[in-house]
Amino acid sequence: DYESINEEAVINQSSSSQTSTTKLTKFDARWRNKFQQLCDYKRLHGDANVPQSNKQLGTWVNNQRKEYKYFKANKKAHITKKRIEMLESIDFEWVSQYNPGFFQRKEPEWNKQFTELREYKETHGHMYVSRYGKDDKKLGEW
Repeated sequence: DYESINEEAVINQSSSSQTSTTKLTKFDARWRNKFQQLCDYKRLHGDANVPQSNKQLGTWVNNQRKEYKYFKANKKAHITKKRIEMLESIDFEWVSQYNPGFFQRKEPEWNKQFTELREYKETHGHMYVSRYGKDDKKLGEW
């Protein structure tokens, strides 16, 4: 059983907000700590799209997207409506720009890349685009 931690929490309701004392588990406290790290990341970088190269926070962000997917599919999920609201309050994107196929493609960007791939094939005769190339790196990563 997790050790409980007392914390003042603001509970937002659709028509009003009220302040109440809630008990948080260590798990909840860790989640809020990661959320604060994400807020700090957003302040620094302008968005909440943490790349996987940022191992700990990137993995946590990916897990939130995965949990949201389960939540939306009415499967067992560890994410709550409150956590979803907190993430959405900082303009969290549920579809990663690093992995847009996770839920659905970002159609305009996907179509643009697909068009570029077609043009690449017409020019080079193949679709083996190096992601390490200078000119076509973005296309190669896509």
